[in-house]
Amino acid sequence: TRAVVMFAHAIPFHPKFLPIWDQLKRIVQDNPDVPFLYLQGDLHKFQADTPMENMDNFLRVIVDKGGNADPMEVIVDPASQGAPFKLRRRPLSVYQDNETS
Repeated sequence: TRAVVMFAHAIPFHPKFLPIWDQLKRIVQDNPDVPFLYLQGDLHKFQADTPMENMDNFLRVIVDKGGNADPMEVIVDPASQGAPFKLRRRPLSVYQDNETS
C-alpha cells in the first residue's frame, strides 16, 4: 500500500504554479487508490480541505504561521481503511518535556 506526502510553501493553484498544479491533478486522478497529503505553509491559518474537484484522495492541510500555533504531528498509515493520514496538533510542551527526559 502506498501514500504520498508533499511539503510546500506556495499556494498550489496560484497562477505562477498552475503548470505544476495541473500536472499534480493528473497524477492524483490517475491514481485514485493512492492517498495524497499536501502540507502547505502559505496563507498561515490552519485549514484542511480537498481542493481538487471530485478527487477525495487528495487532502490539503494549511499549517499556521510559525510561532502562532503548536506543532502538528503527521502520522502516515497507508494501510488504514479510509484515514491514512492522522494529524495531531500537540502543545509544544509535550516535545520540550521529551527533550529533557
